[in-house]
Amino acid sequence: MLDLSVLDEYAKQFHGMQRNDARSIEQSIQSIRERWILTRFLDGFLTSISPFDTIVVLPTVESIDVETLELCKEGIERYFIEPTGLQLGVEIQGVDTDYAKEFENLKIQTEEGTKTFEYNLFGRFRVKPFKSTLIFVDDSEFFREASKRVTGLTDVGSDAITVLARAHKKGRIKDGKYIDMTEKEKREYMRLVAAHEIRHAMGFLEDINNVWSHQKMGYPDVPSCLGYSKFQIPSALCEGCRDSIISLWYGIQLRTGKEYITQDTS
Repeated sequence: MLDLSVLDEYAKQFHGMQRNDARSIEQSIQSIRERWILTRFLDGFLTSISPFDTIVVLPTVESIDVETLELCKEGIERYFIEPTGLQLGVEIQGVDTDYAKEFENLKIQTEEGTKTFEYNLFGRFRVKPFKSTLIFVDDSEFFREASKRVTGLTDVGSDAITVLARAHKKGRIKDGKYIDMTEKEKREYMRLVAAHEIRHAMGFLEDINNVWSHQKMGYPDVPSCLGYSKFQIPSALCEGCRDSIISLWYGIQLRTGKEYITQDTS
């Protein structure tokens, strides 16, 4: 279990220090786990990460089923907020028409004279500042050809993410094809997709893969961790991801004075 009193001591030690000046002390710590937790804490405590109080779920078109939006909300609450104890709200709001207008600007003229969605510009759009962390639930033409493998897209630490309604409608994609899933599995998959993407946006964590591993955080590998891009069903935040998120947000809390983490992190 993460000991917040240790982070309180870090706050005293590094108070008033610039982030770059703290790195030499940070790198001198021998324990991989202790060094990682300190890094996460200082990223919240000594940087200007802008925290939000609310996660807003927004459909991009009227045709998206209410159940799909509710599954996203449930997934974020069940698999991200409850395990971390973050004091954040999740709201479902109406269709965001500006979203579709912005995406029109991301279409390019092809040699054949037709306009095609420019996938590489997607991340640049999502770094624009928002007043809340937004989770767009998309079912529009923009993603029908954008990728045949993904059901969610997020730039780590961005203010907005997108999950695709097809995660609920059709389930998981493997090797460009939808695999057989029961309706119950599709609903659970939609919950997990939303929670996985919020882990990127609010947890500032990359996918667990061959490049980034639990070992780099000093934690044992957990095959059922929600951090894998091809996560299992069921999945959940592992101890390493959970501690990483709590450390970051406790640093933000001590810097801003807003309560995001309670003292009980069990």
